[in-house]
Amino acid sequence: MDLCTLFDSNYLDRGIALCDSLNEVSDNFNLYIFAFDELAVRVLNELKLKNVTVIPEQNIMDDELARIRRERSRAEYCWTCTPVIIEYVLEHYDVRACTYIDADMLFYESPEFLWQELDAEECNASIIEHRFPNNITKSTNQRLHGRYCVQFNTFFDTEEGRDILRWWKQKCMESCSMKLNDKSFGDQKYLDDWKARFRGIHEVQNVGAGVAPWNISDYSFAGKNGKHISLLYRRERECRLIFYHFQGLKFLEDHKADIGVYNEPGKIDEQLVGELYENYIKRLIKIRKMLEERFHVKFQGYEDRSKGSSWKYTGMIDLAAYIAVYMNRLFRGKKNILTYDENGFR
Repeated sequence: MDLCTLFDSNYLDRGIALCDSLNEVSDNFNLYIFAFDELAVRVLNELKLKNVTVIPEQNIMDDELARIRRERSRAEYCWTCTPVIIEYVLEHYDVRACTYIDADMLFYESPEFLWQELDAEECNASIIEHRFPNNITKSTNQRLHGRYCVQFNTFFDTEEGRDILRWWKQKCMESCSMKLNDKSFGDQKYLDDWKARFRGIHEVQNVGAGVAPWNISDYSFAGKNGKHISLLYRRERECRLIFYHFQGLKFLEDHKADIGVYNEPGKIDEQLVGELYENYIKRLIKIRKMLEERFHVKFQGYEDRSKGSSWKYTGMIDLAAYIAVYMNRLFRGKKNILTYDENGFR
């Protein structure tokens, strides 16, 4: 399995956690990390992480990307680069396919389970649904963020796979706006019509992949065997957790972290939340301590969450969804804040 991701020194803790989790569940992979600043390059090269190839940002840089980097926000620029780094791996390494993965994910089972699913379908590229729960916010979430999530996307080195990738790359170069109600929402909404537009698009069916804050209300904890976690999806379908996407996790001041999972409607399994987030935060804190002591990496003490959302509703359905999320934040928002110290969580 050949995987790729990108991040800079601000995401070193999450990126290293991702690498560690892959090595814990598999020996059968190569991870190409595109390091987006000099500090990240130096740290990763010195750490010599197993099964990892470090590629500096300048290796993909050309005049057009340099212009985009100047004109777009940091997040928009990184999203623009998603198809770029996939294409780079396909062109410069002897691989059959390349899978993009987000840096803020953690693997609990080998991604080989997903690779086997793709391989059996003989596809050219894969997509994975957000799997928004069937509640009042679903249609609004799909309209704003897209039906599919860019988090585990495979492109095979076939003529059709390269055509799909080139089309996506061109669209991201044209626009990769993070503004809600925009045609793209980063690199994501372009995927919405791929099954109709292209041949050989496979939608990942394993519901143990892509568990995340936006769909965690559809999952409950069903058991644990070592590091392997069993889940119940929509109260009826048992699955093994392949990976969890810790999108939106923020470290705050005074040894607090905002996990953001209680903003969406639906019943949340607090045992599952504790199992996932407490262990992940402990892992990040340990990595941060190592980076500070060994490489003098200074992480920001806390992250500002005071900026409001740019969400603008366009009708009664959107308004109802907005009110539902607002009420959850009002009445359950305190549950998003985890307080920790050197002895654990309080």
